[in-house]
Amino acid sequence: MGILVAPRKYTLRTKLSFVFSFVLATISLFIYLYFPAGFAEKQYQNLFGRTQIIAELTSFTIAPALFFDDTTAANNALAGARRNTDIAYLVLLNGAGHVFTAHNLDEANRDEYRTRKVTLEAASSKGILLTITPVIHKTHTIGHLYLAVSLVKLREEIRETRAMILAISLLVFVVGVILIYSLTTIVTLPLTRMVDTVRQITNGDLSVRASAASTDEVGELAKAFNEMVANLTAAQRELKDINKNLEQRVKDRTERLALSEDALRQTGDQLRALSAHLQTIREEERAYISREIHDQLGQMLTAMNIDLAVIERQLLKACTPATVVTVVEKIRYLSGMVESTIQRMRRLALELRPDILDNLGLDEALEWQVKEFQARTSIRCELSKPPKPIPIDEPRAIALFRMFQESLTNIVRHAHASKVEIRLKELNGSVILEIRDDGKGIRQVDLQGVRSLGIIGMRERAAHFGGHVRFSGVPDQGTTVTIELPLA
Repeated sequence: MGILVAPRKYTLRTKLSFVFSFVLATISLFIYLYFPAGFAEKQYQNLFGRTQIIAELTSFTIAPALFFDDTTAANNALAGARRNTDIAYLVLLNGAGHVFTAHNLDEANRDEYRTRKVTLEAASSKGILLTITPVIHKTHTIGHLYLAVSLVKLREEIRETRAMILAISLLVFVVGVILIYSLTTIVTLPLTRMVDTVRQITNGDLSVRASAASTDEVGELAKAFNEMVANLTAAQRELKDINKNLEQRVKDRTERLALSEDALRQTGDQLRALSAHLQTIREEERAYISREIHDQLGQMLTAMNIDLAVIERQLLKACTPATVVTVVEKIRYLSGMVESTIQRMRRLALELRPDILDNLGLDEALEWQVKEFQARTSIRCELSKPPKPIPIDEPRAIALFRMFQESLTNIVRHAHASKVEIRLKELNGSVILEIRDDGKGIRQVDLQGVRSLGIIGMRERAAHFGGHVRFSGVPDQGTTVTIELPLA
């Protein structure tokens, strides 16, 4: 993994100094590169012009000597040209191309002067500038004059001039950098002080003020900044007062809300305790009514049925056949009503409190309820339970059985299911009952609706014993209700 390096921060003074120094360096470099080149070009042109003039004057002077084949006169004519110390050699050729007279002929032969051209670029690596001038007498060319000038002195002057320009450029650059740094310091110093002031204010010190001694734009900026800080200080003081009042009001509201929350919590606890108490009383009343119906009314109706049977036998012995038939039909009708009442009474007693739950336990009660539900609704049911009964106490068993009954009721009313799967198991010290149907699936709005009192009752029953109920549904794929109660 690469190491992240924070970018360097450059001050405004550094940036301005860099920009102006770069501009100054560019100008100095331009001066150094342009002016020496122009100076050298101009010097070469001047030298070439002077050389052409000397060659033409010498050619004009030496023409009579060459025409009359006067070597002495030709040497005297060349002597005037040789007074120029820059001349490297002079060679005068006659019309046949032979050397008529010469000055420093060895140097001319070494330079191969006959092959040179009359151009400024003809300067050789030895530093020689050669001109070739025809010698004309009247209108006829009678020879050629080769005049070569040494460039050593000129090049030395050019080097000295270039060195002087370089020194001047460097001096200008150094002085300019110093002046630029001083000027940028003078310009940016108030801004730097302003930045320090802003940084102190940012850290919370509103007592500092920017220096506003100057009358320029920076001074006006400092004055405006100081006014802004003064307004900010006043606003902060006002904000502190408002904040203090708000804190006091929030504190008062919090205390009242805390009292209200405690009251609501106590009320909720009381309501839960009352709900649990009502559920207990309800179950006790159901058990009492179930016992009364089963024991007292059952015994009375059974006794009535027995008495009717006895009356029927006595009538058959004592009365005439016609009377007996009429009375026996009424007695049998009453006996049938009594028998039907006994069956309804037993079913009502089982619905109020199935004695199988008290006598055989939760497993058998669930199995009995599944059979009753399947016979009553024609909905196919599958019950899966552990091979051994789960050790659950009576209050939890009753709560789990009632939640199971509520789940079956919801399936009949809302699910439109054709199959129900029930699984009872014990896991990690808890009893888990899972009811899954293949109906239309419960929606989230159904779980949060104000009319879902059955679901609310199931959750309250489970919460009373430290358990919980989960509902999960998929549209058109069914609903799963998972009830989990701790055994202890």
